[in-house]
Amino acid sequence: APVTLPLLATLCSGSPLPPRLARLASRTSCGELQHEGGATTQRTASLRCLLEDGLLYPLRTSHELSLAALQPPTLAPSSLPLPHEGGGDGRRDSAQSAPPRPAPVEPTPEGAVDLFGAIAALGGGLGASDKFADLGSGAGKLALLAYLATDVGRVVGIERSGLQHRLAAAAARTAVGLGPTVYAVGLDKRIYAQALNSMDLESDWKLVGNGSVQGIAVQDNAIYGVGSNHAVYKQTLSAMSPTSAWVLASMAGVEAIATHGEVIYGVGKDKRVWTQLLADMTVNTTWSIASRGAVISVAIQGDTIYGVGTDLGVWKQALSSMTPESDWTPAAKGSVERITVLEDQIYAVAYDKRIWTQTLRTMNTESEWQLTSKGAVEDADLSPYAFHPTGPDDCESLHFVQGEALDLTSRWEDASVVYLPSLFLDRETMLRLGWVMSAILLPGTVVLSHRTFPGCWPRLLFVEPIELPRWGEAEGDRLSVFVVTAPPVVPQPAWMVSHSEALDQVHGAFGSARDEALAANATRSRWVEHASSMWPRSTDAMSWRLLILTGRASGFDTDASIQSIPAALLQAVSRVGPKDKAPHCAWDALVAEGGEPGAAGDGGA
Repeated sequence: APVTLPLLATLCSGSPLPPRLARLASRTSCGELQHEGGATTQRTASLRCLLEDGLLYPLRTSHELSLAALQPPTLAPSSLPLPHEGGGDGRRDSAQSAPPRPAPVEPTPEGAVDLFGAIAALGGGLGASDKFADLGSGAGKLALLAYLATDVGRVVGIERSGLQHRLAAAAARTAVGLGPTVYAVGLDKRIYAQALNSMDLESDWKLVGNGSVQGIAVQDNAIYGVGSNHAVYKQTLSAMSPTSAWVLASMAGVEAIATHGEVIYGVGKDKRVWTQLLADMTVNTTWSIASRGAVISVAIQGDTIYGVGTDLGVWKQALSSMTPESDWTPAAKGSVERITVLEDQIYAVAYDKRIWTQTLRTMNTESEWQLTSKGAVEDADLSPYAFHPTGPDDCESLHFVQGEALDLTSRWEDASVVYLPSLFLDRETMLRLGWVMSAILLPGTVVLSHRTFPGCWPRLLFVEPIELPRWGEAEGDRLSVFVVTAPPVVPQPAWMVSHSEALDQVHGAFGSARDEALAANATRSRWVEHASSMWPRSTDAMSWRLLILTGRASGFDTDASIQSIPAALLQAVSRVGPKDKAPHCAWDALVAEGGEPGAAGDGGA
């Protein structure tokens, strides 16, 4: 029977948040959710908070990279059969056809946690020895959720869309602690960057954007620049490169800019602060006067606006009560020229063109600035995201790669769990994936797919479907579980010649020693030791899942909690092979390769 979820109440009850999730959540208000409700509620609430509060993904992006626009379009299903439509072996009648259904969007945190719980219930949870691969990772949410919600050792996501890949890669760098990023205007008026966490007096600035601008402000996934003509320009931050162009955003003349929430603040030539809404700003909109002079740069934190005076000292006032008549009060001594704020830290470009910093809560007119970077920059702003890596960009624990999964098999051939968003894939791609997975994946690898594979593959064994009622925001979904079995000892196509004869050849090739090893009930450690001797590249967790899932596929009521392994189960696992009779299996493979629509999986030969 299909696994019905949610089942996390029994799997996670009383357990703390996973360390990576707790560490990341503690950086935001999401950390306050750790003590509300049970462990399952804590986990899903923290995950949802991190995805929605702007730490991992921009809350407001330019229209080119709107997260809403990144959701997959509605697609009619291909002619591939769904494993759960029809018989328990994954076949269905040729007369049946799947009704049109929308392609799945990236999963909700609740849906992802349910999925990881199902994996844990079936064959053991994701642990340090596991590698999770998402072969259509989109903006990276499922891969990120795997990294944060489990103890998985490595996660890789593969996505062909450059726009979505950049969002995923930036979120990954934030999740592993490589963000935020400092952006700066160099003396040549071009944009440079480096990671805030590694910035020091020796670290170098990396060229990331073209000029010519004299000031910048970063807001979510957009960067704004003040041109030499004092107009405001903008471009998408994640797409910015040394060759990308700036687009005119406002004609009004300003000398410096800052952003906060929905508002952009500009310092005019009159040294006063002017504002307008970012969403409304065009080349035709006007600015509204917001303060008296005399300032040359501003930055906002909470309800406080800080300004650099013409004396190069730092001044402040309450943002909510600021008017063209309200006064500025001293906040810190100079001499600084530009300022920006991130969380409780203020950063300033001083007269020496280097960046200095101090903590806001202790800043006063007597506190000292601390030097934090080398020169030479004219203005700077900070982003919590890491769209522009300035150091090694290959984190082993969480990594995203742009390209086609079939062209990047070396990135996922050692994965222990593979997720395939197959509703997006055409028949030819699924056929090729079936060949490739059967050839390269290790014994015990779990494959999760929305659809089955055309043809008949000797090593992709369909186990059962799992229900995921909380998979999407609007509706649930169902994934089919496959397990990769051991490679056949005899060369293909011997496995297709005679079902029983081929299995006898495979079984006999191991000799009597194997029969003796599998003759009686065994413990988990004995099975893992035995499996490791046969498939040394598979981890202990993979060997255990191989036993559990092939047992379930063979009719045994097995799950990760079993203590003693019956001899009958061991014998069944040692003889596992294609469920279909050899002529049927051979016919399906040939028909699928010939590309006759709807023929594969129809059961006729």
